[in-house]
Amino acid sequence: MEGFAQIDEYHHLQIAEKEAVQAVRDAEQDVVELLGHRAREEQCVVIMTPFSDIAQVKKDSLTPEVSKVETDYLSPYFPPGVKPRQHLTRPQMIVVRENCMQALKEKLVGRAAIIQARYEEETSTLARNRANFERDREGMTVAEEEEYEKATEQAVFRIRILEERHAYHEEQSLKRYAEMNEKLRADPRLHELYTTKE
Repeated sequence: MEGFAQIDEYHHLQIAEKEAVQAVRDAEQDVVELLGHRAREEQCVVIMTPFSDIAQVKKDSLTPEVSKVETDYLSPYFPPGVKPRQHLTRPQMIVVRENCMQALKEKLVGRAAIIQARYEEETSTLARNRANFERDREGMTVAEEEEYEKATEQAVFRIRILEERHAYHEEQSLKRYAEMNEKLRADPRLHELYTTKE
């Protein structure tokens, strides 16, 4: 009887194997069909533009394009009521030139003042730290002395940088002042100021 039980079990296993193989083949076929369907869908993609984008495009097409206007460097210095392309009288030319040069001078002097203030702050801090070091030197540890020396080196470095910035700014200020003067001389609106005498 045992032999028949084994034959039945073997027969059931063969049926189960066939069903499993068929299930795998069916699954593979489903995957192939899905991939084919997806490929066909991807080839037929239609991109729809949202209504808000269409409305924006229509609005943009109705708006005339604004040409980029070049900024006039002298316009902030014109006397009130004078238009940038209007012919200027000699007194107006003098006012425009003086206002322009004064604004440049104030800007350059302001920058120099910032550099000078930082320089003075760094030097006074360094002097204070040196005085504190000399006063407390006897009770300091080696590590504290090394920390002081490192801080002093950094402060001296910052002071040198500020000195170099100050010298460079001074040089550039003279150059920018001369360039602005030449630019004003070359400007057709102020040309008469430099060619005629009062």
